[in-house]
Amino acid sequence: MPVLKSLQAASAMVAAIAWLLKDGIGMIARILFAWLYSPYLDADCKYWRLIADCFNDLAFCLDLIAPIFPHLFMLIICLSSMVRAVVGVAGSATRTTIVNHQAISDNVGDVAAKDGSQETLINVFALLCSLLLLPVVSGNVVSIWLLFCLFTFIHLYGNYRAVKSLQFRTLNQSMLRIIVNNYVETRKTGTVNEVNDEEPILLHWNSSRRCYGCRLSDVLTSPNKLSFMCSKFTVIYDLRTNYGYVSMADISDIADQLRGALCLELMLNMKASPSSAELDEFIERLKITGWLINKHRLVFDRWTYSEK
Repeated sequence: MPVLKSLQAASAMVAAIAWLLKDGIGMIARILFAWLYSPYLDADCKYWRLIADCFNDLAFCLDLIAPIFPHLFMLIICLSSMVRAVVGVAGSATRTTIVNHQAISDNVGDVAAKDGSQETLINVFALLCSLLLLPVVSGNVVSIWLLFCLFTFIHLYGNYRAVKSLQFRTLNQSMLRIIVNNYVETRKTGTVNEVNDEEPILLHWNSSRRCYGCRLSDVLTSPNKLSFMCSKFTVIYDLRTNYGYVSMADISDIADQLRGALCLELMLNMKASPSSAELDEFIERLKITGWLINKHRLVFDRWTYSEK
């Protein structure tokens, strides 16, 4: 009996340590992911919304395969906890962005409540389906995996179509690139619907050649450059490295940030510095086609400079 009791105590201790380790890794993963990627959850909302859905299904898949590999059980459940941490941060952050976008009458609370009710209704429906399917598939591994793959496909396809249907009126880097490319080629600015439909979701756009809100000292170091300077911002395009920089004055606002980013994108496309009149005309065309120019979803650093 003493031996049996000690074995039970040891098993309970191992289970407790495993639980704490799994939760601890998940918490650390949440903090690290938020630290590294939080600025991009607004900028690339559609992409991260879909990534959160994919990772959510991946976490369920890991939970299903964990008992199949007892010797890797701890590693798999810790990995599942890390994946769920990404889902928690990315899912909640992108949902906030989408709710704010959908609250066209500034009724954020109303939209958030209805969104939560819709999700609850879907969960109730899923619960009923589970109660009906459980007696049928219990003990049948093949049926379980077939249904899991089927429902995962339906879930991901439905979420892809939902994300694709979003029509943001604020510009991110992908949309900015599409609009400027079309403008340079056709002298036309795309409408909100056209640009949102053209925006890539799965093929994520890399904006590493653009540095927004950088220090003025970084902007002025390039010897071979095109430049645009005004009282609100300074834009530099390095012809040798094909890198662009936008540095903001301390008197600038959100609209000036968008203006500076547009100026840089025009430089990258035309290999020439636009005039103030061209920039004003472009901004006016954006307003006419329904874009918001007093806000954006570009990732700007917080460096500013002041004139003495």
